[in-house]
Amino acid sequence: MVFHELKPGWTFTKEWKDYSIDVNMPFSEMKEEESARIFFSGGPAPESIRYDRTLIRITKHFFESNNPMASVCHGVEIPDYADCVPGRLMATVPKCRFDPKACGSIFVNEPCVVNSNLVSGRTYNEHGHYIVDWIRMLQAEAQPRRLQSTIR
Repeated sequence: MVFHELKPGWTFTKEWKDYSIDVNMPFSEMKEEESARIFFSGGPAPESIRYDRTLIRITKHFFESNNPMASVCHGVEIPDYADCVPGRLMATVPKCRFDPKACGSIFVNEPCVVNSNLVSGRTYNEHGHYIVDWIRMLQAEAQPRRLQSTIR
């Protein structure tokens, strides 16, 4: 995980290691059919972990199963690399807009984009904009008859 600093007048963020999260299950042990949701977090990790074959298989499973998913910031790099989002609208931090464009998804510079079963946002500073929609999607998924996909 990283700490972000954006000074007034800067056009980029400074990132440095700040804290870590212990892994309680590596991708290789995950059984995607036993999971119902996935969140692609931001930071520097997606750029490296998107090459993990197991993560790509898991990502494809979630898209094929139409399970609720969320992505923020650099998290867009994983479903893009997995070739799961051609033609889909996706939000990410503007400095990451190359990945959606290069991989066939459509970059949207908004704090929240809901596209079918995928909710995406630009940055951790805007969690309140897209997490609410993801929670609504998760609640609807718990009641399958009321699940509806929306694009806005």
